[in-house]
Amino acid sequence: GWDFADMLAHRDRMVAEQQLAAGRVFLAAGLVAEAARAFERASQAPRSRFAAAQALAELHRSRGQLVDAVSWYEQAAAAPVPDAAVKRPVLYDLAESLESLGETDRALGVLLDLLSQVEDYRDARARLDRLLRVDAGG
Repeated sequence: GWDFADMLAHRDRMVAEQQLAAGRVFLAAGLVAEAARAFERASQAPRSRFAAAQALAELHRSRGQLVDAVSWYEQAAAAPVPDAAVKRPVLYDLAESLESLGETDRALGVLLDLLSQVEDYRDARARLDRLLRVDAGG
């Protein structure tokens, strides 16, 4: 049967999933601040951390807030997921955001991580080659 700790964990998980759903509704309605608050609450629970952090990263990126976007992409990249493949778009977007901020070395590191998981992803290899040339001063 269930003990009290199980019941609390279940409640927290339900609340986090409700916050995630609420965040998406707020976002669709253009209520950005409310969406961000809901996603931030959802990001505190391990099971919804990835989706919430990714949503927050995309929200900040769409508003040109790249430093905040990078921070949330990194949290999404570090979150537990059942399948590593779901993190590929996050790593790609993280690399792109870092590159936009002029953080070439960090962008390179993320692209190398991505390409170590999958032989090619979108234009990650071309992006990597270009960054290596930029980094070498070419």
